[in-house]
Amino acid sequence: MEENNVNGESQIEKEADSVSEKDIDVKVEFKTDKVDETVPSEEKAAEVQEEKAFDKEVKKKKPFLLRLIGGILKVVCAVVLILFIVMAVCALHRKNVLEVIPEGFTVYVHMDSVWAAAEPMADLDAADLFFSDPEFADLREPFMEFRSAEWRKNPALGFLASRRADIALYPNEKNEFDFLAVVDLSYLSIATRLAKPALNFIEIEGITYNSETGFFEYRDTSSQPAKDGNAEKPEDVIYIKPVRNLVLVAQKEELLKKAVGTNNNNYSKEEQKLMTSKSKDPIKVLVDSRKFADGAVKDSPMLSRLSAVISEDTLTEVSLSITNDNIKLKASLPLKKENADSDSLAKIIGRNSKEPKLLSHLTENVQYYTILNAGTFAELKDVAFSYIPKEQKADEVWATGNKLSRTVFGLSIEEMIFSWTGSEFAALGLENQNDPVFVLKIDDENQRELVFNKFISSIVIEEDSSLILDGMRMRRIMLPDFLQNIIALFDVNIPRPYYMVKEGYIYFSENPETLAGINGAAKKELTLVDSEVYKSVVGSTGNKNTIDLYYNLERSVPFFLRSNAGLAKVLQLYSNGRFTLGLHGDYVEIQIEAVSKHIIDMHCVPGFPVPLEGKTNGILEKSGTSIFWIENDRVIKAMGVPSTKVYTKECDYKTYIKAGSEVLNKNGCLWTLTEKGELNLLDNKLKSMPNFPIALDERPSAPLSCTKEKAVIPTENGNLIFVDKKGNVTSRTLSLSGSVKSAPAVLGDTIAVYDKSFLGSIIVLNENSAEESRLMVSSIGYESPALMKKDKDLYAAFVTQNGQAFIWKNGASVTGTPVKLDGIFFKNFVTDGKYFYALSYGSVLYRVGTDGSVLSVKVPCESAKDGFISAGKNIYVTPDSNVIHAFDSNLEMVYGYPLLGWGKPAFADVNGDNREECFALTVDKKLYAWNLK
Repeated sequence: MEENNVNGESQIEKEADSVSEKDIDVKVEFKTDKVDETVPSEEKAAEVQEEKAFDKEVKKKKPFLLRLIGGILKVVCAVVLILFIVMAVCALHRKNVLEVIPEGFTVYVHMDSVWAAAEPMADLDAADLFFSDPEFADLREPFMEFRSAEWRKNPALGFLASRRADIALYPNEKNEFDFLAVVDLSYLSIATRLAKPALNFIEIEGITYNSETGFFEYRDTSSQPAKDGNAEKPEDVIYIKPVRNLVLVAQKEELLKKAVGTNNNNYSKEEQKLMTSKSKDPIKVLVDSRKFADGAVKDSPMLSRLSAVISEDTLTEVSLSITNDNIKLKASLPLKKENADSDSLAKIIGRNSKEPKLLSHLTENVQYYTILNAGTFAELKDVAFSYIPKEQKADEVWATGNKLSRTVFGLSIEEMIFSWTGSEFAALGLENQNDPVFVLKIDDENQRELVFNKFISSIVIEEDSSLILDGMRMRRIMLPDFLQNIIALFDVNIPRPYYMVKEGYIYFSENPETLAGINGAAKKELTLVDSEVYKSVVGSTGNKNTIDLYYNLERSVPFFLRSNAGLAKVLQLYSNGRFTLGLHGDYVEIQIEAVSKHIIDMHCVPGFPVPLEGKTNGILEKSGTSIFWIENDRVIKAMGVPSTKVYTKECDYKTYIKAGSEVLNKNGCLWTLTEKGELNLLDNKLKSMPNFPIALDERPSAPLSCTKEKAVIPTENGNLIFVDKKGNVTSRTLSLSGSVKSAPAVLGDTIAVYDKSFLGSIIVLNENSAEESRLMVSSIGYESPALMKKDKDLYAAFVTQNGQAFIWKNGASVTGTPVKLDGIFFKNFVTDGKYFYALSYGSVLYRVGTDGSVLSVKVPCESAKDGFISAGKNIYVTPDSNVIHAFDSNLEMVYGYPLLGWGKPAFADVNGDNREECFALTVDKKLYAWNLK
């Protein structure tokens, strides 16, 4: 027992000693790890070293990434903060727009947002018309590119372009305008403030900096040849100057110097308010009141003196709203504070306008009218006589007439006319009637009957009342010569008018049917003011007007559309309109409202037709972005599309042209050949390309054709000459029994010529092969054959003068051919890639299939000896007339055709609507562009 205890205690002591040693070891190791006082084993030291290296690496990596991210964030924040501060400074360090706009402008245009004002106008037909003016031709192409661009709807672009802009137009010595444009960039002006140093590192074509003036200058590096093809016009220069938050742009250096030289803000408070206040319209237009009046009425002798009563040195806001469907213009012009009472015009101007009662009596069949509700006939006579040219001796004519009237009728002219007439006078026209109607208000019917009875009872005056029309007796009266002479002073000629008295008005016309038409419409109570067309042009225009003019361009052209001014051209796009002039207190209010009324969708592109200087052969060639034609046989013309710039090159001899491939010039090119054998390759601006022109050793026997890369010319020596774009010339001899009198037919590398002789033949060859085949024809024909590839087979077709239609497939005659076509043929086949088409002298269009099947249609014309036939998307036919017809492959007339034109048309997008327009020449020397949508 004791022994066991002893042994047990001994075991316990041993375990205790063991534990104690382990504890000591752990404690020592812990201390050693902390203070490096113990040296571990080699293996353990390596592990410790690894752990230290790992810990060190982790500790280094984590802070570096955090520091990097934090550093980037700090830099970004700093840049944003600096940019914000700089942009804030740019926005605050500003200049007032009015300080850089000198006085003396005629027109001032303000836009709160360039984008909101300009972007909706990009699709207007009026924009086409504006950019068709040669003065703005340089801007037309970029404008059309903008119109058709996909990025136009980019909101970022809209944001950047949503800047305020002001444009002032100043008259110059050429009776034109110089412009000054000011754009307020606000905080975005940081870009323009850095423009000068940036230009040292970034080169922008056409822009330079003039250190003497401090202006940037933009030069149009393109130039247009003069008519001789050599001289060039002076380059255009636009001057640009950033001024704080503003960017100033002017076309005259002197004007820009004046704008930046001094503080120009000498405008009155009223003018400043007018120029800076926001407008309900995207565009606000201010004009010089007197100059606007001068321009508005200069083409009307009756109104030409109106501008004299308009206040000088005042601004007037013109409200302008325009869409493709309608246009509205309104302006209130201040009257002079003082007008002499003795001035007859001033008396009329001093009265407020009243609504003419005649307006409610006009019938629906009235297509145009002019109503004058200004004063009595006597007052208007005094005003009218004051502007009649002295050489017409109006006062003498009146005095003579007055004397004769007293002698014959015992009445003065005043008693004869003024004693019974009121203050309303009108001239109007009816649909389907050419003769105008003149209307006078009757104030005293008893006096009118008295005067007319004296007329009729006189042996000098003849009255005819024998005509009865539509149940109404038509009375006719002959006016005495002296009265006709007075009326003729106003370009009115009615020697024997019919007349009708109705509802307090008397109507005169040389044509009784016009009076019957008015009477019939009145019985049916069909009034003009209730018609839809008239309502569309009334809008907000009231009826209290001194002058009221309603027009339909199919029947009448008002005075303000007879000038060539820009607004007049724009208004001509709107077929029905109304012009009113009202007097209201101290203001003259002028309003124009018009609507567009297209009978069919196809119409002439605004800005066309373009008049030509010489006669053409009717053929248009298209290559790249240009169309080409010939005038007077030797003057080459090229029009860039869509810029509409026209380039000219004159040759010494009769010249043939053929459009070249875009492979030779991406913008288009033209092969030209004179009858003497000079070959030229011109670019789209009619400048000779390198190595051209060249003189051929042989004279051409016919016009040229071209392959993709070469010109092909038949010669009098019986050769076929090939010329490439480098001017290299090769020749190939043809085995001819006659001669080649027409341009070769070309399809890829395949060429076919007609060997014209009594027993003629077609020679078919390949440009790159020595082999050739001969296809026999039984009689004489005109022009070259047509070539077509279909299902890898090569077809050729030829029609003789007597109507024998030959068709070959891979050199062998198609079974069943030739087929006989009725008529005589002076034009050969053309092809659309599916069928062959021919036009007979009798103006019959034939379609012949590759199997010999025939389909025909009569073109609406008697003959087509000198007509044209060409193929493209459709078959275009011009018989002996100034009309182009278009047919599809089933010989159905294409919608919208026929249209005015003569010869071979060309197709290109000229107005940026991503659709091709049809260009056509006419016999009256014009170039048209027809919208096909």
